[in-house]
Amino acid sequence: MTTKRIVSIVAVIAVLALALWLQRADEGGAGDNTSAASADAATTAKPAKPNAKPVARTARTAKPAGGHAKKPRRTEPSKRPPANARASKPSATGPQPIVDNVAIKNYGRVIYRGRVDLSATIARIKRGDSFPHRNDGAVFRNRERRLPRKPRGYYREYVHPTRGVRGPGPQRLVVGKSGEWYYTADHYGSFRRIDR
Repeated sequence: MTTKRIVSIVAVIAVLALALWLQRADEGGAGDNTSAASADAATTAKPAKPNAKPVARTARTAKPAGGHAKKPRRTEPSKRPPANARASKPSATGPQPIVDNVAIKNYGRVIYRGRVDLSATIARIKRGDSFPHRNDGAVFRNRERRLPRKPRGYYREYVHPTRGVRGPGPQRLVVGKSGEWYYTADHYGSFRRIDR
């Protein structure tokens, strides 16, 4: 073997060893100041079994003390309202999330008839979150005069998205400063009070 060939093999081995050392230092969070004890512990640690399952569990599969996995929370509101919800007996503590016998009108055309679940939008408003539209959370001026007359800034409007309609759609919730909640399914053409 020639000297050049031996030198090139040694150089390649040195580069590979340096790369391996840097990779282990990055994985272990250790820098250049690795102590001899930690280096010794790293060399004496047992290697992982090739088909071993990871010990740490993700949030979805972690089991509580009872032994049953918790189901992830649904972020999208359910299509069907709860069986015990009734629009005829609104809650005295806040707005009624289920409204029966609704005709949603988009530019005068009825696009849906039936029950509407407002619970996701009501929860969003109470949390202080906003829908990506300029009118969401804006002052409602009551230009149509379909709500009781109040000083400007008394009412705020919020978008309730309409499935199958691009943009904000015709549904809104309007909230008064004294806690009144109104729902419109026809872009302010008519309102229902949903908090009593």
